Amino acid sequence: MKAWILSVINEDDQGQEIVFADNAAQAKKKIRFTDLYAESWIYIRVRRYRELDDMEEASEFEKHLVQWRNGWNWYDESTPDPDITSDEEFKIWYKKNIGWVK
Repeated sequence: MKAWILSVINEDDQGQEIVFADNAAQAKKKIRFTDLYAESWIYIRVRRYRELDDMEEASEFEKHLVQWRNGWNWYDESTPDPDITSDEEFKIWYKKNIGWVK
């Protein structure tokens, strides 16, 4: 299934959510299952995120590893630099700061 990034226009503080759907319209409807809040459908931004296609059954850690390798950061944490950090080092950091790895 295709991966999509949901965000709310002009509300960067809300962050972004990844959802899986066959098309953008279906992805947009999934905002109600996230922590994002938009006053109207017109404020919901939907963008493709091909790096996570077909990963809907992957663990959160596996998804986060791909996101991290592609430049994502976690705002509340000091995310390691992917250019100089191995996947194993990221896994150790992740366990300590984000959650358990399954």
